[in-house]
Amino acid sequence: MIDETDYMTKIIDGMSGLVEAPLQFDSTKPEVLEAALRRYSGVAIVNSVNGKESSMAEIYPIVQKYGAFVVALCLDEAGIPDDAAGRTKVAQKLIDRAGEYGIGSERLLVDCLVLTAAAQQKAVMETLKALRWVKENTQALTTLGLSNVSYGLPFRALINRTYFAMALTSGLDTVIINPGADGIVDTMRAFNVLSGQDEGAIDYIDYNNKKAVVKSDGPKQENVVRSYREMLLEGDEAGIMKATNALLKDNTPLAVVDDHIVPALDEVGKLYEQKNIFLPQLIRAAETAGKAFETIRAKLAGGNEKLESKGTIVMATVRGDIHDIGKNLAKVLLENYGYDVIDLGKDVPIEEVVAVAKQHQVKLVGLSALMTTTVTAMEDTITALREADLSVKVFVGGAVLTEKYAKAIGADYYCKDARAGVTVAETVFGQA
Repeated sequence: MIDETDYMTKIIDGMSGLVEAPLQFDSTKPEVLEAALRRYSGVAIVNSVNGKESSMAEIYPIVQKYGAFVVALCLDEAGIPDDAAGRTKVAQKLIDRAGEYGIGSERLLVDCLVLTAAAQQKAVMETLKALRWVKENTQALTTLGLSNVSYGLPFRALINRTYFAMALTSGLDTVIINPGADGIVDTMRAFNVLSGQDEGAIDYIDYNNKKAVVKSDGPKQENVVRSYREMLLEGDEAGIMKATNALLKDNTPLAVVDDHIVPALDEVGKLYEQKNIFLPQLIRAAETAGKAFETIRAKLAGGNEKLESKGTIVMATVRGDIHDIGKNLAKVLLENYGYDVIDLGKDVPIEEVVAVAKQHQVKLVGLSALMTTTVTAMEDTITALREADLSVKVFVGGAVLTEKYAKAIGADYYCKDARAGVTVAETVFGQA
């Protein structure tokens, strides 16, 4: 295991003389943050505090003691609120509680939290509404992890810079984003001209802005007879239920699954792997396939035939992590392929994962983490499963993981996307 305190202080020593910008320290361990702040000679930023009482009690005393700034996440014990009103309520709580510790609101960088437009489209504008409220009603600064908005979509640079412009007009002060990404600096400089911050457009002209052009005709679609694949891609729930009922007149339910639904899902999965379709289409296809299975189950309820489970899988987003889009998609796909999934949800304690895996004697456990700070919880969960002496394989996924890192933390399989989970299940349960 890495000694975080030692590693952090070495990085601070190396970076302090190289960069003039303030450093931001990110750790889930308060003692590591305090050691970093003690070592650092400048005014740092702590990442992060959230609206949970335990988080504020741990982080705010350290921030106050060392005069740091702190990223304040608009989530609490209930998770991320769905709408702007819920997030601004958490923001106000964070600001009020900071004041009780002697921390002025101007030292908070409130993050109203960006969710992916591919899966939670309505939430995108709620983030901007909350951001605008913070800017207009408090003295706090604002920040966003902006590139989350484009996850799972094609031409991410276009989505990112468009949302960046929208966020700037809503009062964004700072942003977590790759400044070398296509169009980001261009957008910021253009905004400074239009908002009057770059008087006379002097900086803009000096920068000699070059526009980024994104062109695409989109994926080519072959002209084929309408099939299950097309219905899945189009999200045609009514059509696929009608087609399934028609097939059931001359075929057994198991034959419809094996000869039509699963092959169509395989085709869609290949299109996704080849980047000919993207996350929104994959989600839509999985949900549409679910309607076909509802039709199958209704048919089976009236007869003696039944769909045998291919196996039981436990899935969870690890302790401390509240992101579950990828896990949820993997669950739907696995269920469509005939597996029973016990979904423990998000922010799941280690002992719960172990207890459920032991209770059901499962052969496969899937763990998800989307934050660098929660990968340690993933490693701890894997360790606990091994120490419980369970005959279980573990597959892991999440944007912060790589195959190399997955192996380093003890996982048996790494899944770069939800579709890969099906391949792992087929391998473990012998249906490949």
